Amino acid sequence: MGGDTLPEIKIMQTALALTTLAGLATAIGAAVALFAKTENTRILPRALAFSAGVMLCVSFLELLPTGLAGIQSGFFGLDPWLVTAGAFLLGAMVVAILETWIPAGLEDAAASSANRLRKAGLLTAVSLALHNFPEGVAVFVSNLGQSDAAGIALTIAVAIHNIPEGIAVAIPVLFATGSRLRAFHLAALSGLTEPLGALLAWAVLAPFLNPAVLGVVFAVVAGMMVYISLKTLLPEAFALQGRMDSLASLATGGLVMAASLLSF
Repeated sequence: MGGDTLPEIKIMQTALALTTLAGLATAIGAAVALFAKTENTRILPRALAFSAGVMLCVSFLELLPTGLAGIQSGFFGLDPWLVTAGAFLLGAMVVAILETWIPAGLEDAAASSANRLRKAGLLTAVSLALHNFPEGVAVFVSNLGQSDAAGIALTIAVAIHNIPEGIAVAIPVLFATGSRLRAFHLAALSGLTEPLGALLAWAVLAPFLNPAVLGVVFAVVAGMMVYISLKTLLPEAFALQGRMDSLASLATGGLVMAASLLSF
């Protein structure tokens, strides 16, 4: 009996290690904050627009299609398109509510650029952390399967597209606080929800997880990301630099994320 259990434990440990490595790739993007020059006024608006492009792309090209596919497997007999749309709107509403809580205790939050950027960084970190949770489940489970190649491929793909996600969190926090280490830590921590998701999925949530439930989670997170991009990141970028420059950075972010998704 012990001989049968030991290989299974080793497989789980390997899967968890690979999931952790994929999550830590966020720290590579976060490391950009250690070298960004805060005196360069063009970096911030370009980074905000770039972040919006990353989040819009991952929402519409990955999260919503994956969410819809999962919900189509069966969600209490409800129309999958309506469930997906409802989950998407719920995600947007959650962020709208969070926006009213994050500046609590800051008297001049609406007028302060630093507070607006801190809020943008926190909201981005929250949404990406939630996005990384089910993503961690996917990486972990894929590395428990029969195909080692498939699990490794998914791990590499997730790691690659976690890099621009780290940038999306770190830059707003850097310009809001002036602290490179704080920006790095917050961005890196947002990626560590991947191994956390793997652990919880295996130890606690396994009986409740199915494609439909994960599909709803993906759609909710997509709603959060789209709201943050269109309500917070892009307007702030437009206010700091011309629309054409911001749109160019937006397109660049989308292209970088789309390129990383091609490896899925």
